[in-house]
Amino acid sequence: MHMVKKEALLDINGRNDHIAQHVKEHLEERHIFAVNIMGAPGAGKTTSLENLIRALPVKSYVIEGDIESDIDTERLKKQGISATQINTFGACHLDAPLMHNAVHNMEMDEGGILFIENVGNLVCPAEFSIGEHIKMLIVSVTDGSLSLIHTDAADEEDSVDLGGSRIIKKKKEEEDRVKARL
Repeated sequence: MHMVKKEALLDINGRNDHIAQHVKEHLEERHIFAVNIMGAPGAGKTTSLENLIRALPVKSYVIEGDIESDIDTERLKKQGISATQINTFGACHLDAPLMHNAVHNMEMDEGGILFIENVGNLVCPAEFSIGEHIKMLIVSVTDGSLSLIHTDAADEEDSVDLGGSRIIKKKKEEEDRVKARL
C-alpha cells in the first residue's frame, strides 16, 4: 500500500470572521452601533453599562454573555433595559455564531447602540471578532494597579490587541519603562 502525506491548513478563525462580518452588516442595516465590552469578573462592566445607558439619549440594547448565570440580564431588565442572555456553558468568550443567533432573535425596533457585555475574562474576548464596531475595556482597582495607555507600537507581551489598536497594560512599577517606549 502506498501512503500519500498531504499538509492541510485550516483557518480556524475564518468562519468566525465571516459570520462576524455578517452580524456587523445586519446591525448596520438596522442603524445599530455595536460595542463589545470586556473586563475581568467584578471589574464593574454591568454597573458601568447601567450608568452609561442612563446617560445616553439613544435607544440601547444589551446582550449579556456569561458562562452560566443570567443575574446581570435580569438586573438590567428590572431597569427597563432591553437585554438578552447568551450562556456559553464553559466557554471563556462569546463568538460570532453565538452573536449571530442572538442578534437575529433579538427585537431591535429602532436604531441605537447594542452593548455586548462579553464573558468576564481579559484574555479570550479580545481575540475574537463578534460583529462589533468597537471594543471597550473596563478595568478596576481589583485588577491591580493597572492603567491603560493607547499606542500603536506595543510589544505583544505587554499589550492587548483591540482590533488594530493596542492598549498597553502597565503596572505602576513599570511606568518609566512604558513611558520610554512611547
